[in-house]
Amino acid sequence: MKKNIFLLAIFLILSACSSVPSTDFYSIDIKPRQATYFSKKVGGTLLIKDISVKGLLVGQGIVFRQEGSKNKMILEEHFWSEPLETTFTNAITKYLEDNQIFDEIITDSNGQTPDYELYANIDNLEMTYRADDVVSADISIKFMIKKKNGEIMFLDRYYKSANISDDDISLFAGRIEYLLNRILSEFVEDVKGRIS
Repeated sequence: MKKNIFLLAIFLILSACSSVPSTDFYSIDIKPRQATYFSKKVGGTLLIKDISVKGLLVGQGIVFRQEGSKNKMILEEHFWSEPLETTFTNAITKYLEDNQIFDEIITDSNGQTPDYELYANIDNLEMTYRADDVVSADISIKFMIKKKNGEIMFLDRYYKSANISDDDISLFAGRIEYLLNRILSEFVEDVKGRIS
């Protein structure tokens, strides 16, 4: 009997020591600013051709680094709720649809010849730990729009950074959401100004 109690006690101790840490998931929710009634319109059909991420941004991991270091790492137990390519394709599509600057936004040509093709590369989305104990959220996206004949109509890179009060991942995700909304708002205004 004592042996069984001893084994049970060992089992409970080992079970407590080997408990699985919780995994948290974060999402990015886009809140497009609606176009005004008399807002400029580009018109035509836009194909969301390629939204890409590279390196550690592929997948769902949240990337961080120390300021001044080129070494980026993935946070353990903290992930985006879906792959970033999916998140950004959906966000950019929704933002452009809600602002109605093109007649139609498509993500698959299905044999249709679009008037324009959109390419975007998310080349930076990370939490940066700075030397002065400040933490920042950083995002950089390069956009290119081509005409159906291949002529580049629009090419620009947008970078935004904002400090967050500490390294709380939910604050970071919220700040990225805010920065992405700002980038997409500026992108829409720039497209209207340069293409129409």
